[in-house]
Amino acid sequence: MSITYTIEIPSTDLSKQWHILAYFDTEEQAIAFSDEKLGTDKGWYCMISYDGDWWVCDTPSPNLGNKNNQFLEIESFKHKEDCLDFVKANFPDARSDGSIYLICQH
Repeated sequence: MSITYTIEIPSTDLSKQWHILAYFDTEEQAIAFSDEKLGTDKGWYCMISYDGDWWVCDTPSPNLGNKNNQFLEIESFKHKEDCLDFVKANFPDARSDGSIYLICQH
């Protein structure tokens, strides 16, 4: 039985399953693709961004060809700590900075 690696991203509707973007034979291939196409750091995606007014919990768009809307908002907050708390509550494996690992082994 061979191992497969996938890149999986959260849906904007947290009650739904994550989107599988791509399949790879090695974790290294998945990480390289994720870093290049999604801007991750070794497969880690920071879900928190600041737009100047709001702290936004977002996810990459499952449509990799969409250059105008590369990230989709899940929820926004006035305070960074509230955004971090939201990420930690909904993504238990998230790092303290709000990053999640997008590479899964099957």
